[in-house]
Amino acid sequence: MTLGQRIQELRKQNNLSQEALGEKLGVSRQAISRWEMDGAVPEVDKLIAMGKLFGVSLNDLLQVESGPAGPEPKIVLSLSRLWRVGVVILALLTLLSLGGTAYLGWRVNDLERQLAAEQNALDPEQGLVADFDLDVSVWGDQTHIDYTFYLTMARQVEGMEVSLQLLDGDGKVHTLPLEVLEGTIYTGYTYLSFPSGRTLTISAVFKDAQGTAYTQPLEEILVFSDSSWQSTVLWDTLNHALG
Repeated sequence: MTLGQRIQELRKQNNLSQEALGEKLGVSRQAISRWEMDGAVPEVDKLIAMGKLFGVSLNDLLQVESGPAGPEPKIVLSLSRLWRVGVVILALLTLLSLGGTAYLGWRVNDLERQLAAEQNALDPEQGLVADFDLDVSVWGDQTHIDYTFYLTMARQVEGMEVSLQLLDGDGKVHTLPLEVLEGTIYTGYTYLSFPSGRTLTISAVFKDAQGTAYTQPLEEILVFSDSSWQSTVLWDTLNHALG
């Protein structure tokens, strides 16, 4: 049984939906879905929180059995970078053997800092976006639009810059830098005015500390002459294709 299957099993045993589990752990429903599909691995603090929530030890959550030769991992993880998972599992087993809540908390924080230092480059194969939402206000003959955007990253990378590119119906590109609202949540506001009946394509641009940039299509907005609008989600479709 993979780690993702184990999480799904425990979630269902506790009669929780993906959305409900996400709320309890402070992550999005899409993040829970990626964990259960083995498209991503929960961070150390999320594993600890799940163990407390489900009433199981980390051994039980990770399905590790102890024997005379020492603890042996019994999980299967389908990720492109297994060495990162190996670091997490090895550190968890070491922490479990040492025990002590205070020491455990200190070592988990130290481990997270080490993993953050190693993961200083973006990996689009693991998904860049965990959630995307926007508030839209439309009015007037020329379709004046106020946008407030909320972008949640799948993970934070040191030195990363995040911005939005908005391609309007006239072929003009509007760039909007985003600011950190909280944790991995970014937000930004902009105002546009263009004729009705045009489509606005929204993409996120991520640049890591090495200067490598990746573009992720997010959403298309079509505004009608009566000031109504409809949207087509792009990032969620791509996420499921990657998963």
